Amino acid sequence: MFKKAYDITGFGPPSPEKLLTLSIFSTINKKNPNLTLDAAILIFENAPEGVTLEEYATHKQRNASGYRNVFIPFFHPTHRRLNNDTLWNNLK
Repeated sequence: MFKKAYDITGFGPPSPEKLLTLSIFSTINKKNPNLTLDAAILIFENAPEGVTLEEYATHKQRNASGYRNVFIPFFHPTHRRLNNDTLWNNLK
C-alpha cells in the first residue's frame, strides 16, 4: 500500500484560505512596499481610514497582538523571496 508523502511527513499544501490570504497580502505589499504590518492588516480588513489597529481590534472585541500574530506569516517581506515549499511549511 502506498502512502502520500504529506501523510507521512505531515507537510502538505496550505489550505485554499491561506493561499487566498497570502495572495491578498502579496498584492498589498506590491502596491505599498513600505507599509507596516498594522497598516497592511487594516487594509486587508477594510478598516475605516484613520483608525489604528488597536482601535479597530477593540471595536471588533479582539486585541491588536492577536491580529499581528495571525497575519505576520502572510506579511513578512522575506516570503516574497522564498520558494513554494518553504512558504507552504511556514503557513501550516
